[in-house]
Amino acid sequence: MNITKITEENIAYFKAVIPEPLLARSNFKIGAIDNGTACGVLLADVAENEAELLWLFVDENHRRKGCGDLLMSTFTDSVDKLKTPISFFSLIESDDNMDFISFLDNKTGFVRELDNKGDVLSFRLHDIDEAQLKGTQKPGIRPLSSALSREEKQIHKLIKQTFGVAVSDEDMNNWKSSDLSFIKVKDNTVEAFILLRFEYSLHYEKINVDYIYDTDNNIKSFMDLADSVVKQLKEEQLGPNTKISAVALNDVITGFVAKITDGKFTKDGKLTVWTRRK
Repeated sequence: MNITKITEENIAYFKAVIPEPLLARSNFKIGAIDNGTACGVLLADVAENEAELLWLFVDENHRRKGCGDLLMSTFTDSVDKLKTPISFFSLIESDDNMDFISFLDNKTGFVRELDNKGDVLSFRLHDIDEAQLKGTQKPGIRPLSSALSREEKQIHKLIKQTFGVAVSDEDMNNWKSSDLSFIKVKDNTVEAFILLRFEYSLHYEKINVDYIYDTDNNIKSFMDLADSVVKQLKEEQLGPNTKISAVALNDVITGFVAKITDGKFTKDGKLTVWTRRK
């Protein structure tokens, strides 16, 4: 089994197992080949101060045969040579991926830095009960794409204070480009926001609700924001089975999801963040 850089010349061998949108995000691409067959891929975004692991895939026929070990060790050796101080990724942990978690615990040098950022709740677009949103008032709500520079700075500050996360320009651009993110502004102050982005995998398109925030943690404000999102989803003409996921940081968020879906949601697992430091 050999590890090779994925280039324009050989990407055709691996493209079937790489989500298209991740190609543009990744500047580190390696693949595993066994007897002339592509059997694994690892993608990452490596910068001077940090490296984010974006995608690790091993074909079912080559699992537990060292393919994942080779891909991961090639990645960690590379960032060590570059003296990149931290590598990280987020993971939804559930009973379905315990083998992968065991692999991370035993062989990769990654550790859970955040044990539980919240429960990941998911539902389908057709599960949204629009009757719950009718008649809501939406003063001051407008698309994130229309946000002024000072309003973006306020969002950065609120996320840092509330969630302990430093938002990157790339994050903000992803939320803007989805056309599904909205803010509520009153007296030149951002009072609430809902930030969504598309996530692509090999077999599905998913929408992630990354952050939902209201200064007073008011469920009515969440409903107003959700109404704006649902109206935009209709314009996007997404299929009724489109999956939507949200991280429930508190009971108010869980109650909000339960209300707009009439309880038709599932808990996919807990969101954790893994890091490896040098």
